[in-house]
Amino acid sequence: MKKGILAAAIIFLSIFSCKEAENPVSANWELSGKIVYSTWDTELQKSWIYVLDLSTPNPVPKLLVDGADDPVVSPDGRVVAFSKISPAGSRDVYRINVDGSDMVNLSNRSWVMETQPNWSPDGNWIVFAGDYPPYERLYIMDRDGKNIQPITDTSYYASAPSWGLPGLSPVGRNAIAFLYRPFATSDVNKRRLRLISPEGSLMVDLDQMPGGPASWSPDSRFILYDKLLDNAAGYGYWVMQVSTLVCFPLNTDSLEFGVSIPRWASDGSLFAIGRVRGSSDYGLYKITLGSQGVASIQKILGGLFWSVIVVSPDDRYIGIFGRAQEGGGVSLYVYDTRNSSLTKVSELSRGTAPWHMDSYRVYWIR
Repeated sequence: MKKGILAAAIIFLSIFSCKEAENPVSANWELSGKIVYSTWDTELQKSWIYVLDLSTPNPVPKLLVDGADDPVVSPDGRVVAFSKISPAGSRDVYRINVDGSDMVNLSNRSWVMETQPNWSPDGNWIVFAGDYPPYERLYIMDRDGKNIQPITDTSYYASAPSWGLPGLSPVGRNAIAFLYRPFATSDVNKRRLRLISPEGSLMVDLDQMPGGPASWSPDSRFILYDKLLDNAAGYGYWVMQVSTLVCFPLNTDSLEFGVSIPRWASDGSLFAIGRVRGSSDYGLYKITLGSQGVASIQKILGGLFWSVIVVSPDDRYIGIFGRAQEGGGVSLYVYDTRNSSLTKVSELSRGTAPWHMDSYRVYWIR
């Protein structure tokens, strides 16, 4: 749920070492799939969920849900779960088909604030955060909203759940990452990134001072998350190997990644916006991971700043939401990794671009 945070400006300055096509030609159009994302208006204090269909040139965002937060696409790419204030006044977890049909209120509990849904890997269950204020704990329910069960208690705050694939985690073959904060204090030093089993019987600490939701790699070997830096100079992105609990930063002595959340590719590498320390030139990088840390970093593009990115399902394309100049409108650009070309795909009107603070909730689906 939005807290009225001012959205950071998205500036797209200049792109080097690539070819830009301002007006795509229909005969050469190769993009496919859809991008699902949320946006936020700081003046109206309101959010929306949009779908951008890439099957035709110059696509226009289609409104999927009005006044909705926290979209998350099901594993099969057909259904979006989200949170929304119900007619009764409570904030509930809903679902809707990507084509806009069959919207259903799943949780529908009076006076309960329910947010941040996340699908199980098989698409049969949904985990979410919520409770009677001021409490906040985690629940799971089936995809139809039945069998709602708490998996944490009210002795602490639990939020931002993220469900990983079956793997070799310390809590068994299924694990849910979430943010933990003691109920009696707001001290950031007491915050933890934790894993919990879906039935709530096993729980372990992963790291301290996390800043936002965790993101699992496609094979669930790694977890990406941001945490407060030791010098309190802001947040930086870290990666943890789940089986060993070994964690390491993406930042290096010369490069820093902390502007927009990195995105996983299907091969387990990351695409991220970063910059040389002390420089104002942000670029798009590909980061390859090893068991003990970052194995390699390759710069793909230069001239980016505060861009929201998303990776196509086949890893061929990188979608980049940004501005051509400061104060201008936001557009979607698509970078083709095979031929290093950049295409301006769509100009977005005010309020129809992804909200930067929700950049991890942007999905490119088939």
